[in-house]
Amino acid sequence: MKKTTLRSLAFGLAAMLAIVSRAQTIERNMEELFSIADRNNTSIRSCQTAIEKSQQNVEAARSQHLPDVSTFHTALAITWAMALHATTATSTL
Repeated sequence: MKKTTLRSLAFGLAAMLAIVSRAQTIERNMEELFSIADRNNTSIRSCQTAIEKSQQNVEAARSQHLPDVSTFHTALAITWAMALHATTATSTL
């Protein structure tokens, strides 16, 4: 009796493992099929190209609004010079 029960249990476990393994294979194959379909879909590719172009346009527009570092340093140097001059001028009076 115990041998029959153990054999049935082992067979059932083996069958369950086979089913789970097969389900994982089917799921992986479905993911591969969707991936291939996405890569070959012309409307998706054209939308992706449009998105990439828009992102490049945004980056270009943002770069035009960055401060000019050399102008910033020049203005900073002038401000410091004026402040230093004002400090020395008032301290000598």
